[in-house]
Amino acid sequence: MTPKTTLRIAQLLVKLLRVLAWFGLGVMILLTVITLVAPDRLDFVAFNNQQLQIEWTTDAAVETAPAPRGVLLFNMAKVTAYIILLLLVLRPAHSILNSIKRLDTFHLQNVHALRTMGKLFLIWWVISWFNVTQSAEALRMGFHFDLTLLICALVAYILSAVFEEGNRLMEENQLTI
Repeated sequence: MTPKTTLRIAQLLVKLLRVLAWFGLGVMILLTVITLVAPDRLDFVAFNNQQLQIEWTTDAAVETAPAPRGVLLFNMAKVTAYIILLLLVLRPAHSILNSIKRLDTFHLQNVHALRTMGKLFLIWWVISWFNVTQSAEALRMGFHFDLTLLICALVAYILSAVFEEGNRLMEENQLTI
């Protein structure tokens, strides 16, 4: 696979993720409005282990207690924040890929974009700490410490330092005759 093909695939993936994220944001806004207006209509929505679960059943014998409205709203706000952060991370990723395609890789714009991505990953990481779930017995509030987003932030900051050094060398090279 050539570098151009890899770059095109990465650009297509970013565009696809942006479309899916916008669709997901629309769904979350719709679910939030329904929760605020008519919460009894969302008995098929549940949040278990940080995952949104939507289940439709035609079996009338299966009765589950709907999650309290506060739990639904908290988790919907969390998922909506994740989607918004994903959209905000994909914007600089798209601009970085476009600059690589134009062979303008080591510019300060990319350094700032990578730092922005690092900050957004850190915000995402902090938001991911807190969990609220409802089981049959009790309401559970939890704390979850996942290192994946922290590692993504660290990688973004390291890449920004590499791009900054590349920018410095590029500017030095342009001054040399």
